[in-house]
Amino acid sequence: MQFDETYKAENKGMLRRQMGALAVLFLFLCLSMCVVPGLQIIRPEKTRFDSSRLESVEYNCNYISLPEQFDFVEKTSSISEAKAAVFYKYKTARSFEELAPYFVYWFSSDDWERVSDESLIFQSKKYTLKKYTVKIENVDFPHYNYVITCAETD
Repeated sequence: MQFDETYKAENKGMLRRQMGALAVLFLFLCLSMCVVPGLQIIRPEKTRFDSSRLESVEYNCNYISLPEQFDFVEKTSSISEAKAAVFYKYKTARSFEELAPYFVYWFSSDDWERVSDESLIFQSKKYTLKKYTVKIENVDFPHYNYVITCAETD
Protein backbone atom coordinates (compact mmCIF):
# COMPACT_ATOMS: atom_id res chain seq x y z
CA MET A 1 0.00 0.00 0.00
CA GLN A 2 0.96 3.55 -0.52
CA PHE A 3 0.77 4.61 3.19
CA ASP A 4 2.78 1.68 4.54
CA GLU A 5 5.93 3.84 4.47
CA THR A 6 4.37 6.23 7.00
CA TYR A 7 4.20 3.64 9.74
CA LYS A 8 7.74 2.30 9.47
CA ALA A 9 9.89 2.75 12.57
CA GLU A 10 12.29 5.20 10.89
CA ASN A 11 9.42 7.54 9.92
CA LYS A 12 7.79 7.65 13.36
CA GLY A 13 10.04 10.52 14.52
CA MET A 14 9.02 12.64 11.54
CA LEU A 15 5.35 11.80 12.14
CA ARG A 16 5.68 12.88 15.80
CA ARG A 17 7.25 16.19 14.76
CA GLN A 18 4.44 16.83 12.29
CA MET A 19 1.78 15.98 14.88
CA GLY A 20 3.53 18.24 17.42
CA ALA A 21 3.62 21.11 14.91
CA LEU A 22 -0.10 20.64 14.23
CA ALA A 23 -0.83 20.62 17.98
CA VAL A 24 1.15 23.87 18.48
CA LEU A 25 -0.66 25.48 15.54
CA PHE A 26 -4.04 24.38 16.93
CA LEU A 27 -3.14 25.73 20.39
CA PHE A 28 -2.01 29.05 18.90
CA LEU A 29 -5.24 29.42 16.94
CA CYS A 30 -7.33 28.61 20.02
CA LEU A 31 -5.46 31.12 22.18
CA SER A 32 -5.64 33.85 19.57
CA MET A 33 -9.43 33.50 19.53
CA CYS A 34 -9.66 33.89 23.32
CA VAL A 35 -9.85 37.28 25.00
CA VAL A 36 -6.52 38.10 26.58
CA PRO A 37 -6.77 40.07 29.86
CA GLY A 38 -5.97 43.74 29.23
CA LEU A 39 -6.76 43.50 25.53
CA GLN A 40 -9.41 46.03 24.58
CA ILE A 41 -11.78 45.03 21.83
CA ILE A 42 -12.86 48.07 19.85
CA ARG A 43 -16.55 48.06 19.12
CA PRO A 44 -17.75 50.10 16.11
CA GLU A 45 -20.50 51.84 18.11
CA LYS A 46 -17.98 52.92 20.79
CA THR A 47 -15.62 54.22 18.12
CA ARG A 48 -18.42 56.27 16.53
CA PHE A 49 -19.36 57.70 19.95
CA ASP A 50 -15.72 58.59 20.68
CA SER A 51 -15.38 60.16 17.24
CA SER A 52 -18.45 62.35 17.80
CA ARG A 53 -17.07 63.45 21.19
CA LEU A 54 -13.81 64.53 19.55
CA GLU A 55 -15.75 66.30 16.79
CA SER A 56 -17.74 68.17 19.43
CA VAL A 57 -14.56 69.29 21.21
CA GLU A 58 -13.05 70.31 17.91
CA TYR A 59 -16.19 72.20 16.87
CA ASN A 60 -16.11 74.27 20.05
CA CYS A 61 -12.48 75.24 19.50
CA ASN A 62 -12.22 75.61 15.72
CA TYR A 63 -13.23 79.25 15.64
CA ILE A 64 -10.68 80.52 18.17
CA SER A 65 -9.01 83.59 16.78
CA LEU A 66 -5.23 83.31 16.62
CA PRO A 67 -2.67 86.11 16.72
CA GLU A 68 -0.44 86.91 13.77
CA GLN A 69 2.78 84.94 13.32
CA PHE A 70 1.27 81.96 15.16
CA ASP A 71 2.08 79.08 12.81
CA PHE A 72 0.17 75.81 13.00
CA VAL A 73 2.41 72.73 13.39
CA GLU A 74 0.13 69.77 14.13
CA LYS A 75 -3.05 68.57 15.75
CA THR A 76 -3.33 65.49 17.97
CA SER A 77 -6.15 64.11 20.08
CA SER A 78 -6.73 61.93 23.09
CA ILE A 79 -9.85 60.21 24.35
CA SER A 80 -10.82 58.22 27.41
CA GLU A 81 -14.07 57.44 29.12
CA ALA A 82 -13.62 60.52 31.29
CA LYS A 83 -12.30 63.08 28.82
CA ALA A 84 -11.86 63.93 25.15
CA ALA A 85 -9.21 66.47 24.17
CA VAL A 86 -7.68 67.97 21.04
CA PHE A 87 -4.19 69.49 21.14
CA TYR A 88 -3.20 72.17 18.62
CA LYS A 89 0.53 72.86 18.45
CA TYR A 90 2.00 76.12 17.17
CA LYS A 91 5.36 77.76 16.59
CA THR A 92 6.04 81.47 17.01
CA ALA A 93 8.85 83.81 17.94
CA ARG A 94 6.44 85.93 20.02
CA SER A 95 6.68 85.80 23.82
CA PHE A 96 3.99 84.53 26.16
CA GLU A 97 3.80 87.99 27.80
CA GLU A 98 3.06 89.51 24.40
CA LEU A 99 0.40 86.94 23.46
CA ALA A 100 -1.43 86.48 26.78
CA PRO A 101 -3.39 89.79 26.61
CA TYR A 102 -4.55 88.89 23.10
CA PHE A 103 -6.06 85.60 24.28
CA VAL A 104 -7.54 87.11 27.47
CA TYR A 105 -9.29 89.80 25.42
CA TRP A 106 -10.57 87.39 22.77
CA PHE A 107 -11.92 84.78 25.19
CA SER A 108 -13.51 87.32 27.55
CA SER A 109 -15.42 88.87 24.64
CA ASP A 110 -16.66 85.55 23.26
CA ASP A 111 -18.69 83.80 25.97
CA TRP A 112 -15.74 82.23 27.82
CA GLU A 113 -14.66 82.89 31.38
CA ARG A 114 -11.13 82.74 32.72
CA VAL A 115 -10.78 79.94 35.27
CA SER A 116 -7.34 80.75 36.64
CA ASP A 117 -5.43 84.00 37.11
CA GLU A 118 -2.05 82.21 37.04
CA SER A 119 -2.50 80.49 33.68
CA LEU A 120 -4.52 80.89 30.52
CA ILE A 121 -7.42 78.51 31.12
CA PHE A 122 -10.88 79.41 29.90
CA GLN A 123 -14.22 77.62 30.26
CA SER A 124 -17.21 78.03 27.96
CA LYS A 125 -20.22 79.81 29.44
CA LYS A 126 -22.56 78.37 26.82
CA TYR A 127 -25.07 75.89 28.14
CA THR A 128 -24.44 72.46 26.66
CA LEU A 129 -24.49 68.95 28.06
CA LYS A 130 -20.72 69.17 28.40
CA LYS A 131 -18.60 72.13 29.32
CA TYR A 132 -15.49 72.84 27.33
CA THR A 133 -12.15 74.17 28.53
CA VAL A 134 -9.33 75.77 26.56
CA LYS A 135 -5.83 75.94 27.98
CA ILE A 136 -3.01 77.87 26.32
CA GLU A 137 0.50 76.87 27.33
CA ASN A 138 3.96 78.05 26.42
CA VAL A 139 6.17 74.95 26.10
CA ASP A 140 9.76 74.36 25.03
CA PHE A 141 9.94 71.79 22.24
CA PRO A 142 12.08 71.93 19.10
CA HIS A 143 9.18 71.96 16.60
CA TYR A 144 6.57 73.92 18.56
CA ASN A 145 6.41 76.23 21.55
CA TYR A 146 2.68 76.69 22.19
CA VAL A 147 -0.08 74.17 22.82
CA ILE A 148 -3.76 75.03 22.81
CA THR A 149 -5.68 72.21 24.51
CA CYS A 150 -9.42 71.97 23.96
CA ALA A 151 -11.15 69.48 26.24
CA GLU A 152 -14.43 68.34 27.73
CA THR A 153 -14.96 69.05 31.40
CA ASP A 154 -17.65 67.90 33.81
